[in-house]
Amino acid sequence: MARRLGGGWLQILMNAPVLGILGYVGWVTVKTFFSADYLTGDYFLHAFWVIAIALLLSFFALQVLIRLTASPSASWPAPLIGCNKRWRSWTGWRDTPSHAAGSRPAHGRGRCRRMKGFHNPV
Repeated sequence: MARRLGGGWLQILMNAPVLGILGYVGWVTVKTFFSADYLTGDYFLHAFWVIAIALLLSFFALQVLIRLTASPSASWPAPLIGCNKRWRSWTGWRDTPSHAAGSRPAHGRGRCRRMKGFHNPV
C-alpha cells in the first residue's frame, strides 16, 4: 500500500492544485511589480487563504484515497448509513408526505453505537 500511495505521480497529482495557485500568484506578483502597479496587502491575504484552502482540500482528498486503499473491502460509509437508519427509527422520520405535515412522533434521545459521540439531535 505504501508503495502505491508514495509514488511520485500521486504526489504530483495531489500537489498540482497548490503548485498551480502558487505559480499564478507568483506570476501576478512579479508582473505587477515590474509594471509599477503594486498589489495591496489584501491580495496577499486572500492568496494565502486560497492556498491554505487548496492545501487542506488536497490533504482531505489524500486521506480519503488512503482510507479507500487501506480497506477496499470495507464499505467506509456503512457506519454513517447505520446511524442514519437508527436516527430515523428514533425520530420516527418517514419519507412520506405525512412527515411533511409535521406528524413526527417524539422519541427519547439515543446514541449511535458505531460512531462515538453521535447523539440524537431530537
